[in-house]
Amino acid sequence: MRETDPGSRDLDGVVRSSIVIDTLTRDDLLMELSCETSNLIGGPFESAVLVDLTLPPVSVKILGTHRSFEVDVSAEFRCEVVGSRPPPKVSWWLDDERLDPFLTEEKTNMTATSLLLVLTARADKATLTCRALNTRLPGEVWEDTLLLNVYRE
Repeated sequence: MRETDPGSRDLDGVVRSSIVIDTLTRDDLLMELSCETSNLIGGPFESAVLVDLTLPPVSVKILGTHRSFEVDVSAEFRCEVVGSRPPPKVSWWLDDERLDPFLTEEKTNMTATSLLLVLTARADKATLTCRALNTRLPGEVWEDTLLLNVYRE
């Protein structure tokens, strides 16, 4: 952090000072920056701001160890997206077909979504994808995939 102007008086007699923060990290989220001033008449006077950041996800993960599923039996899948700010929009895809999740929950630093799916024989060798999109970072997508093995008992 560097002060770019230690205090200059403009035409209206107002003194202004500014700083530049070259690099912000996740650790700086909600950091409070304050400015304190005083003059011959009074003070000190203080004003503060909180630093809010737009952050990409740290991870997108389809949870569970199952890779094989029985045909025509429902299977539940869960995807967790950690670290995105604001919370991401999460979608499920089976190859190129968008699926509707049945449950989404948001916590402070994590968004989880669950999907209940009855797999048909046609889903064998299909790719299930959990895709996260931070609306403030257009054009960037984070995802995890799972290759399905659907078998007949």
